[in-house]
Amino acid sequence: TADATVAVSQYTADSLHAALGGPRPQTILNGIETDFFTPAHDSRPPRGERPVRLLFVGNLIRRKGADLLPKIMAALGSGYELHYTSGLRTRDPFAGTPGMIPLGRLSTEELRDAYRNADLLLFPTRFEGFGYAAAAALACGTPVVTTRCSSLPEVVDDGVTGALCPLDDVQAFADGVRSLTASDERRATMARAARAAAETRFSLDTMARHYEQLLDATLRNFRQR
Repeated sequence: TADATVAVSQYTADSLHAALGGPRPQTILNGIETDFFTPAHDSRPPRGERPVRLLFVGNLIRRKGADLLPKIMAALGSGYELHYTSGLRTRDPFAGTPGMIPLGRLSTEELRDAYRNADLLLFPTRFEGFGYAAAAALACGTPVVTTRCSSLPEVVDDGVTGALCPLDDVQAFADGVRSLTASDERRATMARAARAAAETRFSLDTMARHYEQLLDATLRNFRQR
């Protein structure tokens, strides 16, 4: 009976339409605070001899692909370290795992700093209605290695702002990380593209403008009944 319905990704809109029928919801991507989540390239430690710094953001649950993280790190071997948040869960199943550094629960400011300091976001999730962590990373100029599934191809442009990998393919994730960090110049180019994509597609202003257009159209249709 709704006059309008909205989904936060095309994937979610398609899923809702397939499950419930009726008109397909309009897609309006979630907005990111791109005035807050911004690059700060001088805060990212220079590569030099340090390990490549990866970041995982989210609950340490299977849906987020957290169980794949130790396997990916083992496939990468030395020269890489993964900083990871705990999300809402307090139990840390990876404590003491070589190359994996727990960050615990972070404030919004600490989370922004974690995005800024990372070379890549490693996000082997199995399902996302939108993919906020990936979009926030892009806003901070941090390319994303994630899964080619659900809504993620709408957030990450393969080969432009990151890499999309087959579901559960540990070796593909490891290869994606190596590819994106093999050249500082390539990673820097992707970082610029990531920020540009976030500003264009995921800003709060963009989201608000689309909602304003939807509300105007819905009100006109309602008055014409």
